[in-house]
Amino acid sequence: MCETCADGAFSDRDNAAGCQPWSDCPLGSRESIAPSATADRQCSACDGGTFGDPLNPGSCLPWSACPPGDYVARPGTAFADQSCASCAAGTFTDTPDSIYCAPWSDCALGEYVASGPSSDSDRMCVTCADGSYNVELNAPACTPWTALECTPGQYELSPSPLNDRSCLDCTAGMYCPGGTVPPTTCSWRHPLRDPTTPCVDVVQVATGETHSCALDDSGTVTCWGAETPLMAWPVPADLGHVVQVDAGLHNTCAVNDLGEVHCWGPNDAVPSDLGVSISVSAGYGHTCAIDEDQVLRCWGDDSDNQATLPGGLTTALAVSAGETHTCAVDTNHIAWCWGLDEWNKTTVPPSLGPVSSIAAGRHHTCAAAQSGQVQCWGSNAFLQASPPPGLSNVVEVTAAEFHSCARDQSGAVTCWGTGDNAQTEVPNDLTPATQVRVGLRHTCVVTEGDVRCWGSDYLGESSVPVAIGSVVALSLNGDVSCAIDTGIRCWGANSAHLAPPYIYRPRQLSIGNGFGCATNSQRHLVCWGGSTTYGEAAVPSRVDTVTHLSAGKERHVCAVHDRGQTTCWGRNTEGQTTVPVLPGTTVEVQAGGYHTCARNNAGVVTCWGRNDFGQTIVPAALGASVGLSLGGLHTCSLDDEGAVTCWGHNGLGQTTVPADLGVVVEIISGYFHTCAIDGAGLVRCWGFNTSGQSTPPGALGPVVGLSAGYSHTCAFDAAGVVTCWGQNTMGQCTVFQ
Repeated sequence: MCETCADGAFSDRDNAAGCQPWSDCPLGSRESIAPSATADRQCSACDGGTFGDPLNPGSCLPWSACPPGDYVARPGTAFADQSCASCAAGTFTDTPDSIYCAPWSDCALGEYVASGPSSDSDRMCVTCADGSYNVELNAPACTPWTALECTPGQYELSPSPLNDRSCLDCTAGMYCPGGTVPPTTCSWRHPLRDPTTPCVDVVQVATGETHSCALDDSGTVTCWGAETPLMAWPVPADLGHVVQVDAGLHNTCAVNDLGEVHCWGPNDAVPSDLGVSISVSAGYGHTCAIDEDQVLRCWGDDSDNQATLPGGLTTALAVSAGETHTCAVDTNHIAWCWGLDEWNKTTVPPSLGPVSSIAAGRHHTCAAAQSGQVQCWGSNAFLQASPPPGLSNVVEVTAAEFHSCARDQSGAVTCWGTGDNAQTEVPNDLTPATQVRVGLRHTCVVTEGDVRCWGSDYLGESSVPVAIGSVVALSLNGDVSCAIDTGIRCWGANSAHLAPPYIYRPRQLSIGNGFGCATNSQRHLVCWGGSTTYGEAAVPSRVDTVTHLSAGKERHVCAVHDRGQTTCWGRNTEGQTTVPVLPGTTVEVQAGGYHTCARNNAGVVTCWGRNDFGQTIVPAALGASVGLSLGGLHTCSLDDEGAVTCWGHNGLGQTTVPADLGVVVEIISGYFHTCAIDGAGLVRCWGFNTSGQSTPPGALGPVVGLSAGYSHTCAFDAAGVVTCWGQNTMGQCTVFQ
């Protein structure tokens, strides 16, 4: 006899002995096929986005939704619902079921917060409307521009959403009439010109062996290049209004508007009965001048009769004094040369004809005929007497020892002879010149009211000076000096300070050996110059938001960036760029010659790199440091009580801190000397002093900043005025301010 299975049971076989209870679906699954008397219940896993209902086995519920403002703290599974958590303070999510909360965006400078933020919405930022600005992050509103009228000597900083209208002091090399008139950047940045007066232009250039001079249309002479006690500059202050200037070997002469001749450097004597002159030519050891009646007169070294006029020559239109010979163009435009006739340099070619320009080099002579053709004679060992074929329409020639140059009617310049220092390689972008002059291994021209030089710059002879304004930072290295005023200005040996790129509002500056680095107002780091061998100017991409910068005295760089990270790059021959694990948060890093030191926020100092003199072994008794300074082979630290401790190489006394030094507020190290500023702003130096770099001038008053190179030191006071002392062979101590 057969009997139907009771409700809740089933039998799926004929002639079964009994019925089996239906199976329950396990948690995380649902009933997919309902049970019957002949079949058990069939179950399937919960669909995605659902989970098994623990109170109703065999059914699945949808995961709970995390609304905007909450994020998924624990993802849902087939067995459990997802859980939500509120976004932490300072974060938000505006989408349901977000897996994370994003930080609130910052409204940048020039923007304001129009709405938000909250846990479910970001800040909405809007650019300041025209006529308003903001200089704070996340400002609730923008501020209206201020109404101003700039005085002469100032210029208006044009307002924008990022800045208010303001008046800035006119910096050196600019002309600022005041009001709303934009400033004019002068071609020739005359260092002594009042910025309320119009710009001046260069009208003449003069080149000696290793120095150069320029005359501007205000009658002022400026010189640069090599300087020793006998060299040709600084320029005397009593020249008057100069109308013509010429440079000899190491001396310079000028004629003022009264017809007075002034010479300085060696061979500076001028005959007392010279009379009113209109031009002067300075040679190696003798000088010649032409007076208002065109009468020619020479004086000085006459060992080869170079200062003795030949018979028949009394008047001249032009004269050129060389080393042992002299040449002139008489009033009939005939060329004359006299003195030592080695290599036939005084033997004027009969075919020359009437002359418009003549130049006596050291061992050769060149002249431009009125026909525009050039002829040269004398020594040709370096092809300095071989003008290139096709040269024509020449109106000016100039000659030195190894090379010669000419300028044609269009202002184009052509040079020939030896180019061992690229002195004959005329720049492709040179604009038409109005004058050209050559030195021993350099060339200078006047173009568009400015001076441009190229070739050798070993003694700064090609580094046309740039006037600087009020200085806020200094950095010295080797034989170069650099400063921040409104930009970056450098002077001294050009080989060590390739022209820095434009950097908007420079903030920090550090000069290394042949390269420089600086940060802008946004703490972005830029480096320039340097070598391809070590890549010291190639800033790693990870380095940004730099808070401290140091370019080493050789070829490595270190920076503290992005909340205390320390990165070094460049030369690593002594491990100086291999940064160890540093304790705490780094706040300062300093690069020396071949070693590096860092200081953290607790004043703990860590050093690494070259250690042949113990320069990286931090004294155990060193107190909490508040400042570091590294020399070539030594290290110094300033503690929180104003005491200085130095260690490392002491062969020149650079680590022997004076016992009576007193409380110090800043220390700085040159390669082999050390300097400090005390609480009164006075400077004290010790160590290497062969050039007086450790002997501050007696007249030096209180200063606020200091930097040291190899053999020179510079400081600036609260007014931004710079004073330098020590070696000045490359003009590194001559500040055009």
